[in-house]
Amino acid sequence: MGGDYLTEIPNVEFGKYDLDPKLYVGWNFKLGKAFNLTDKFVLEPELQYNPIFSYGYSFYGAIINLKYKL
Repeated sequence: MGGDYLTEIPNVEFGKYDLDPKLYVGWNFKLGKAFNLTDKFVLEPELQYNPIFSYGYSFYGAIINLKYKL
């Protein structure tokens, strides 16, 4: 077992992009519900949608939170 895990990939170019300005303004919409698994554990799945004004970008996400009540 060697420690050299890097390999060369021929004919691969990485694109470069610059997003300016560094501050974006938009909305953040969340949809979720808490489910009590036990008296101490709560599971909270959540979907997110985040449109950015003026740039046409939209970000999506899915999150699963597991909380423990002390």
